[in-house]
Amino acid sequence: MNLFLVLLAAHVCGDVLTYSTILARAKRWGSRSFRAKALALHCLVHAFFVLILGWIFGVEGIVFAAGYIFFVHFGIDFVRVQTELHLFDPKYFIIINKRQVLEYMLGRYVKHKEFETFMKKYFWQWGAVNILDQTLHLVSIAVFALVVFRSH
Repeated sequence: MNLFLVLLAAHVCGDVLTYSTILARAKRWGSRSFRAKALALHCLVHAFFVLILGWIFGVEGIVFAAGYIFFVHFGIDFVRVQTELHLFDPKYFIIINKRQVLEYMLGRYVKHKEFETFMKKYFWQWGAVNILDQTLHLVSIAVFALVVFRSH
């Protein structure tokens, strides 16, 4: 398995398989220091998956890759959280997962006033932030695998 696929698989494991609403909330509420610690924990999970999957598949440069992923992922998510804090009114902001969004788009979601209010007010902004976030992660993975690592 090549480095790009390992990094991509690690990203999916970090963002989908180990998703936690508790950690998602921690990244967004509390002091800046508390949020930074929660972000660091989230990024450590990603780096851990890079190390484990890289080791399993025998990919070279995996320690360097794990460090890169930790710091770049931290930067992307830090900017995302700051953007959300400025874009969304805190009294309406809620943590939602991809399944809830899919159910909302299909019209099969559980009626919940706070969820409906957030989605009606912020659906397109929330979607744009998520698409941009995942695109930046994908580009950073591709840049590392195809450019940075190749130059070493």
